[in-house]
Amino acid sequence: MFARLGSEWEGYTVTPEELLDAGDRVVVLGTYSGMYKARGREVVRAQFAHVWGVREGRAKSFQQYTDTKQFADAVA
Repeated sequence: MFARLGSEWEGYTVTPEELLDAGDRVVVLGTYSGMYKARGREVVRAQFAHVWGVREGRAKSFQQYTDTKQFADAVA
């Protein structure tokens, strides 16, 4: 996934802004930004929520929610 982001996007950043302890889950709120190289269109501060399942100090699951409209507009 990260190789594809690096090859298709310029200046792609993931900015975590808040971490929430939810017991066996950690919720990370933040934003994505970057420019889709093929179209020259930007995603600017698209909000995300990452939900990490944690067991014994290790990541066991990952779920992501994001502003998909901005990404769809950038690649269309």
